[in-house]
Amino acid sequence: MYRIAKDLNSTETHFILECIQNADDNQYIDVEPFLRISVYRDRIRIDCNEKGFEPQDVKSLCSVGESKKVIRENGQRRYIGEKGIGFKSVFKVAERVQICSPPYFFEFDARGELGMITPIWVPPEKLLLVPSRDSQTTILLLPPSGKSYERLIEDSEAISPTLLLFLSKLRRMDLRICTENFRAPNSTTREISTTYLRDEQEEFATLKVQDTHKPVRDRRYRLFNQTWEVSLLEVEERRKGIKETEVRLAFPVNALGEPIQSTQPVHAFLPVRDFGFKVCYPIRNGLNGSISSS
Repeated sequence: MYRIAKDLNSTETHFILECIQNADDNQYIDVEPFLRISVYRDRIRIDCNEKGFEPQDVKSLCSVGESKKVIRENGQRRYIGEKGIGFKSVFKVAERVQICSPPYFFEFDARGELGMITPIWVPPEKLLLVPSRDSQTTILLLPPSGKSYERLIEDSEAISPTLLLFLSKLRRMDLRICTENFRAPNSTTREISTTYLRDEQEEFATLKVQDTHKPVRDRRYRLFNQTWEVSLLEVEERRKGIKETEVRLAFPVNALGEPIQSTQPVHAFLPVRDFGFKVCYPIRNGLNGSISSS
């Protein structure tokens, strides 16, 4: 339990971003990988069309420092999360966590002894959620007594669609933000759906953003990737075995592929912040672009 508390307290990445990171680490079979996060004042629901839980996945959730995440034989990074602690991040905002990934239905209750690692098996009819038809795995988060997810509602709306440019698997992300509780009949809901589309030459990508509060927007980017060898003297303890790292540049362009002048946020797979950097490539007057580095 000390190990869990220590790792959670040292993780500065925002909870919602950690959910996105975990989804990008999932495995998918013959589907367009997507993640849907629905944030209400009294609960958070996470739906993902990953392939579903296996016995080892359940075991990993109930342990610390154990994970199925591996490194490719050539030393490239396949996963962007930290081993063994990714799922435990839900306890930064939740007291109870229910998981539905047929045939597995169980929950964790942080109020009990070893509640973060000891699962409680729940009959399907006793779940507080209804499984989604378009996703294989659903996770329901319930806040501690007397608290709500009001701040997470605000933070969710601020997530930049550009993060999909720098993830390896996710191609669609839906945010459903409700300003009332789950059972409110007249609640106000904002839905933001971002879809990542790559052209056949993989030189350009388009982000299609649909927002119930704004007009539909298409954002086009020119992409550049560069792989660098990592000095073994600079590798962190938690990154042993990593021999290469990738830098991706994403430059906003118009429909003709011409540069658009604007600053863009820096990403380390997930967004960090907009530092006002101006990175140019030699087309006409150049432009400012987004940067991603592992």
